Amino acid sequence: MHTDMAFDDADLNGLVDGRIEPARASALAESLASDPESAARIDAWRRQNDSLRTMFASVLAEPVPVRLLPVAMPPREAAKAAAPGEATPGRRLAGIVATTSVGMVLIGFALGALASVGTDGFGLMPPAARAPDVAPADARDLASRAAEAHRTYLTDASRPVEIAGVEEPKLARWFGRRLGGEVRIPDLSRHGWTLLGGRIVPGRHGAAGFLAYGNGADRLGLTVSRWAMPDDGRVTASDDDVPPLGVATWADGAFGYALTSDRGPDWLRRNLAPLRDSVRAQARATDADAASP
Repeated sequence: MHTDMAFDDADLNGLVDGRIEPARASALAESLASDPESAARIDAWRRQNDSLRTMFASVLAEPVPVRLLPVAMPPREAAKAAAPGEATPGRRLAGIVATTSVGMVLIGFALGALASVGTDGFGLMPPAARAPDVAPADARDLASRAAEAHRTYLTDASRPVEIAGVEEPKLARWFGRRLGGEVRIPDLSRHGWTLLGGRIVPGRHGAAGFLAYGNGADRLGLTVSRWAMPDDGRVTASDDDVPPLGVATWADGAFGYALTSDRGPDWLRRNLAPLRDSVRAQARATDADAASP
């Protein structure tokens, strides 16, 4: 069915928020089939909404902090505001102040988060504006953080990890609590790498796990981030290191991974496939175990 109905940004936002009349929503959905640019914008807005809900779900569930209540009100007015019954001027003032304060705090959180991570991480940049040879923002950020963790911790001979590899069950439980999901600690011994241990490091969207592996004097790092990202699977070089580190990123389910090697990007390109396949197979075995009755 063809429609000549005109749509604007208000209609697009209404469709994303579920605040548009059913007949108009149906016509707009049909129109989007021949308007890939608008369809891409809607997908980006939906991803942004999902990201904000994920980031601030715990904040929305918290009670209003006492410091945000109207403490400057006189005691008699404060008592009236707290008393049940008719909405007195004092009660209305209390509601306005508390609601406005909470709203400003949440808006501040959201604006700060958007400013810190950039809008591209929420998919707000139109696809055509992204250079085809540039990794998506989440993948670039994960690669950068993984390289920083590698150079910071794996050059420390005395304490490269917080929990040693011999305490693998304890390490897995710690990662699971901090990353919000069961994490399998990959065994890479058949590829010649021994687990040294791991630690928690800052991630773009919360805590991330950093695992260290050793093969003689060489070190391999694996950063695990609880954030689904585009699966670009590329290998890059960390220009901040001489010789440069090799860094590879990929996604698997709800997690993003970054593998770092001080053997360099050329070595990592040649050896990435079996290492990545091993990590993926073990992670999916965890998912299968969790799904079993």
